[in-house]
Amino acid sequence: SFAAAQHAGIQRLQNVHEGLPPSGLKGGSVHLVQGRYEYCHYMQDKFNDDGWGCMYRSYQTVLSWFRLQHYTNKPIQARPRPPLSHVWLAV
Repeated sequence: SFAAAQHAGIQRLQNVHEGLPPSGLKGGSVHLVQGRYEYCHYMQDKFNDDGWGCMYRSYQTVLSWFRLQHYTNKPIQARPRPPLSHVWLAV
């Protein structure tokens, strides 16, 4: 069961890991996050970020965790395309 969040008209899924069954991978382990987060993925927000969006959307997902835990109140930026050097430095 996951909730949807809406910011500036953009709706994102939250906590998409909740309710997932174990993978069944022999010797595998489960690692979960504490707190809420928004799931961001490439080609989201009707924005073509093919070729760079996967990494940036993962970055946005991590940033959403900080925002939803009230460590920051800065919005998650969807546009414009950031220079990749900025994304790598932030990661």
